[in-house]
Amino acid sequence: MIKYIGQHIVDFIARFRSDVYLENIADGTVASDKFLGLDSNNKIVKETVSAGVTISDSTANTDFPVVFHDESNNLHDDTGAFTYNPSTGLLTSGKGTITSLRTDSISLGHASDTTIVRSAAGKVTIESNEIQTTNVHHHFLNAGFFMSFPFSRYIPLNGSLNEQNTSTASPEYTHFIFPYDGFVKTMWLRSETSMGSTELKLYGGTAGNEVTTAKGAVTATVGATGTTEFDFTSVTNTFVQGESMAVRCDPTDDPDGGQNITIELVFNLTT
Repeated sequence: MIKYIGQHIVDFIARFRSDVYLENIADGTVASDKFLGLDSNNKIVKETVSAGVTISDSTANTDFPVVFHDESNNLHDDTGAFTYNPSTGLLTSGKGTITSLRTDSISLGHASDTTIVRSAAGKVTIESNEIQTTNVHHHFLNAGFFMSFPFSRYIPLNGSLNEQNTSTASPEYTHFIFPYDGFVKTMWLRSETSMGSTELKLYGGTAGNEVTTAKGAVTATVGATGTTEFDFTSVTNTFVQGESMAVRCDPTDDPDGGQNITIELVFNLTT
């Protein structure tokens, strides 16, 4: 009789008012993530629990949502709008102040407010206007002179010379001294008469001495009365602080008239 009751006691409701110990329980696998627990009536029930969070390192090239805690033991993500890519190291937010680091663009305020964008290596624009990323100054040097012979000669950059009739004028008397490190960007030459194909050549040297180191040359056709641009941006020419610069003009036609030259210099004010 006792044996019979022991075999079929599971058919009755059993209540335990003290601690319950289960001994010699065999190891096994929980089926379908089912776990035992107590419901509101303190009845033992079985519930299916979803799998937990697995934590691991990742270098995947994937934009993963950034998860944040709400201080109430809940985790959330911003439906994919706030992401991090462990491969590229880029943090992207479509709703925050930083619109997207992926496009190297930063918005201050709302979409209609100020936007700062990296336009190229070392260049930044604010509302499509490039800002100065180095402490530079553009200086314009102007000189007037008179040529009446088709000879190569130096242009008087630091004084007023009426005419140079030979090609042997010493450049140390016609030079300009760089107050900072810098370079020549552009020259504009205007002549009363045609000078034909004209070469403007840069020279450098120690201040007060002969300026004999060639720094590059640009050739263009100079007509009468018009202004001709000589672009030196493609010519590597650098001058250090205190170095002299001289410009030699070599026309093919007989100018026989007055000339004017404007030279754009770029100074690095940090020197």
